[in-house]
Amino acid sequence: MAELTSLVIVVDDDAHLREALGNLFRSVGMRVELFGSTSALIELPA
Repeated sequence: MAELTSLVIVVDDDAHLREALGNLFRSVGMRVELFGSTSALIELPA
């Protein structure tokens, strides 16, 4: 059985903060998707 991992989506226009949060969540084993704006998140293909 495959182990499930949590996905955290970070949306922030501050690139340094966005990367820092991404690194923090990755350090505890979570998958992370980073976006610089809500419009970038919404444009993801379904």
